[in-house]
Amino acid sequence: MSRNAMRTASFAQRRQQPLIDRYRNAPEEAQITDRARTCGGVDHDPFHGRVVIGREDHGVELSFGIHRAVGGDHDAPNPGDLLCAGLAACLDATVRIIADRMGIRLLELEVEVTAHADVRGTLRVRRRAGHRGWGRRGRRPRRCGCRRTARRRGPRGR
Repeated sequence: MSRNAMRTASFAQRRQQPLIDRYRNAPEEAQITDRARTCGGVDHDPFHGRVVIGREDHGVELSFGIHRAVGGDHDAPNPGDLLCAGLAACLDATVRIIADRMGIRLLELEVEVTAHADVRGTLRVRRRAGHRGWGRRGRRPRRCGCRRTARRRGPRGR
């Protein structure tokens, strides 16, 4: 991308174009690894713990609890909530970056992710907790769903 084009490019384009050029020449550099690890927890009850999200240089430590459907207090985000949060953040960032690159000014964006689980397997109520009896007319229920709400104006604020 030329210097003039970089000056008129969107914020996302200015940050991403050098990466796009680099990854075309060195695709192995585009491989990344994200991480989360639990820490401690053995000194607490089995229904609470702590998780560090990110690397040591910028990790965030969060408490988590277990859903009341499997005996927890559900007094902190549970692992399913954390999974949904990661998916929501990913979709939110993707929509905002694409909108920026396309010159679309978002007025509002909300992403909601839900996950549905049959906890009978966790509790060993059934060896294979399947989908029988779930959904309408015996259809298999959706396991995860994403909903996003966005309001926008036309290209570059119109």
